[in-house]
Amino acid sequence: MAIYSAPHDVDEWGTVGSNVWLVQAQIGCMHCRLDFNENCANDRRCMRDLLPEDVLAVIRESVVWKGNLLQLAAD
Repeated sequence: MAIYSAPHDVDEWGTVGSNVWLVQAQIGCMHCRLDFNENCANDRRCMRDLLPEDVLAVIRESVVWKGNLLQLAAD
């Protein structure tokens, strides 16, 4: 599981492999290339809009782990 803010282009910096999930908020200022020490006109909305519940949902739905292995076997 890799979580990216808007400044980072996942095609350029993303992890690779068959067992990888990328999460990134989809907003209008994607790929702004601002470092975190620079002023963001959108108050870092790219990270504020990416809620922990959203990341957890991807984990529960996509990542095979002991907690959901029995559910996958039942499906």
